[in-house]
Amino acid sequence: MSEEIKVSEMQEAKKINDEDLLMLIQKNANKKVTIKQIKNLFQIIDNLTSDSTTDALSANQGKILDNKITNANIYSTSETNTGKKWIDGKDIYRKVIELSNIPASTAEYSYNVENIDKIVNAQASWYDTTDKATFVTNLRYDGTGAYIRFIYLKDKFKVETAFDWSKRTSDVSVIIEYTKQEE
Repeated sequence: MSEEIKVSEMQEAKKINDEDLLMLIQKNANKKVTIKQIKNLFQIIDNLTSDSTTDALSANQGKILDNKITNANIYSTSETNTGKKWIDGKDIYRKVIELSNIPASTAEYSYNVENIDKIVNAQASWYDTTDKATFVTNLRYDGTGAYIRFIYLKDKFKVETAFDWSKRTSDVSVIIEYTKQEE
């Protein structure tokens, strides 16, 4: 004689361990399985190199992934590791250098960063108070022969000008992304 068991009337387990049993129905037959057997069906991976489509990431790897995403979008006047890698496998760093305006004549500015190996991306932007527009470019010519050109060297950048832009420009930002020499 079989006894009917109602799940709603069963006692709740306050603690469970790997050897506790669960009942399941498999191919129309009642079977038992341990908690440990169920756990072994699922793997928690603690690295970001797995190519599994079913394993779960650990909380630690979730935190690392979140930091990579967050750092990729940080723009700061302090050096920031972007979480990205250059084609040679080196980390890519980013820094923003701010100037009040384009200089009146050609000038050089230090990045204030040590051990730059390679600049992989660089971009300047500024506001032109006469044109009432923001320019995002490393080179600007106008019809009169006046120009602004940003040149990026390993330890500094140069702003070449053929016109006194200082009175009509403001809010200059230079963003550099670079790798570092191995120490």
